[in-house]
Amino acid sequence: MYHQGICDPQHGTSTVTKQTVLVIVCALVSAAQADAALYSLVAVKKNGTAIPPTSSLSVAPGDRIEANIFLSGWGTDLPEGVRIAQARVVIPEPQGGARGLVLPCGFDVPSDLMACLGSPDCPAEHPNCIGICVKATSDATQCAFIDVTRADFLFPEQQITADVDFETLRYFMTKTESVGRPDLGAPAYVGTLILDVSPLACGMFVIGTSDDDTFVGGTASPPNIVLVPGHPLTLSVTSCVPLLLSCDPAHCDTDARIPHEPENPTIRLLWREMVMTFDRSARDMTPSDFEVVLVPNEGVLPGIASVTPVGNSATVMLNRRISPKQWTCLRHLDSGRQCCMGSLPADANRDRMSLSEDVEHLLDNLLGMVGPALRAEQCDIDRSSLCAPADLLMGADLLSGVETFLPYLGAGLPECPPEKP
Repeated sequence: MYHQGICDPQHGTSTVTKQTVLVIVCALVSAAQADAALYSLVAVKKNGTAIPPTSSLSVAPGDRIEANIFLSGWGTDLPEGVRIAQARVVIPEPQGGARGLVLPCGFDVPSDLMACLGSPDCPAEHPNCIGICVKATSDATQCAFIDVTRADFLFPEQQITADVDFETLRYFMTKTESVGRPDLGAPAYVGTLILDVSPLACGMFVIGTSDDDTFVGGTASPPNIVLVPGHPLTLSVTSCVPLLLSCDPAHCDTDARIPHEPENPTIRLLWREMVMTFDRSARDMTPSDFEVVLVPNEGVLPGIASVTPVGNSATVMLNRRISPKQWTCLRHLDSGRQCCMGSLPADANRDRMSLSEDVEHLLDNLLGMVGPALRAEQCDIDRSSLCAPADLLMGADLLSGVETFLPYLGAGLPECPPEKP
């Protein structure tokens, strides 16, 4: 139980001081569970700059947050004093529509997040369980640690053992002598955790402690163990980066139709715009939010002529039409995602090769033997707005290089680049 006076408002201050921490943590104790032991996670720094300690903080994608773990109010449970303490921090999967991740620095996660209760739930590549499956890197010691030199450390004496288990994010400490640490009313420092907000994070993230292996122990032999609840740290990301969801033409769509007018190759007909849809408003998007990438990187790189936002979508117009036999990718810089559209004349079956089999595929489509039926950009080879027998002839002309067309027999497209390069 904390002593009267420690949490008195007169001890508060607008600067970041040790007494500020006392006021914050004592307020959490009284609000959450008075007269009982409590672990609390409190943010104390944002991007290396000290902030007023808080258990609820607004953050932005890319922020780095330093949090301290404190123990308070153990006097009622352990009147003889505390001798053993363990706090296991849990990083849950994003909840309630949140996306992205808040993760301790020095830990790597798989591309597809996996929730876990213990290490047996995790694959060999990411064997550690901290609520989700992760792999601790060599930098983990700089991101989850116990500073035993702090004056407010739970066991300021030298006769202690203190360590962090990086496989489970357990902070463990014990006094080697049998005398317990009495509860003098002030919160005691237990450990430090440095958290990184991922670039695409959005929503609310709650970092707390495990219910079944976070505890304190007394001086008896064997020690009397008391499970201790935790007051979590809540990080809210509201300035969210728009996330690219889909495109029209869709990612990896190809156009098998003629690339230019049959009589005039200077009148080019291929795609030059893409409608990109995001998970939130695209209102403020401009050409500087995008870049164009060619695969293979040959020929003239198109520029972005305009971006027209409407609701959650943005129509990106290029200053020239795409070229055959390559992918033209539009990348949204903030989200790091892209959509690629390609052109391969006569490639009706979309196997990224223009062959005689494509003419046979056009015939099968006309006979109703292809399901689902081919889309216009696959079967309306002559751009007549109708998939008809004439498209078989135009497909053959494209393969052979009739009139002003280059011969496309045997031409191909490389593998479509990934959405997240």
